[in-house]
Amino acid sequence: MTNVDPTPGIDYSALKSGGIIMQKDDDFFAIRLKFPGGSVSADQLPKIAGLAKKYGRGLVRITARQGIEIP
Repeated sequence: MTNVDPTPGIDYSALKSGGIIMQKDDDFFAIRLKFPGGSVSADQLPKIAGLAKKYGRGLVRITARQGIEIP
C-alpha cells in the first residue's frame, strides 16, 4: 500500500511556519497560537473558544511551549 498525498501542491513547511500543522488524522489540520510568556487575558479566552467551536473540533490544547493549539 502506498501513501498518496491527499492534497498535492500544498507546501506543508510554509503552513507549519505560519502555525498551521497537519494532524495525524488525514485531512485534519491544527492551528497553533503563540502568546508571549504563555499569558492569555480573560477577554481573549472566550474568543479562542469561539474559534475552536467554529473552525475546530471544539477543543483547545495547551502546548509544551505555553501556546494554544486548536485541533
